[in-house]
Amino acid sequence: MKRISKIVAGVLIGFGLLGSLAFVSDLLDPEASAEDKAEAPPGLVVMAALTSTGAWMFWQGHRKFRQQERDRLRSIFFSLLKENNGHLTTLRFAMEAGLEGGVAKAYLDDWAREFNAAYHISEEGNVIYHFDLGNTNRQFPDSI
Repeated sequence: MKRISKIVAGVLIGFGLLGSLAFVSDLLDPEASAEDKAEAPPGLVVMAALTSTGAWMFWQGHRKFRQQERDRLRSIFFSLLKENNGHLTTLRFAMEAGLEGGVAKAYLDDWAREFNAAYHISEEGNVIYHFDLGNTNRQFPDSI
């Protein structure tokens, strides 16, 4: 369905832009007939509607994709926190979520600020985030 929506949106934008160009050229052409010039403004309105509809479809698809990605990352994040009693490393999150290290770190830093998470640097130099899940185990593990 996503592919069909993208194709339809692209076709609408393409026809809308090409049609608009044709109607504008009719308006600007000194040799165009009076009938062509009279048809141009309503035609431009129709072409603008096609272009707008296609752009809206693209925007909706992009927005839906971003929401699905947010939901996917949130699910992985909370699942890993439960699995590891609130402890999480950037590397583990990046591996599970399929993210680049810097993106994973920024994501975890945002959640750490929101939930007042503590962090610890292990002997190997890894940052271990600790999110308080309400349990009494506040000790940092050396590895996860």
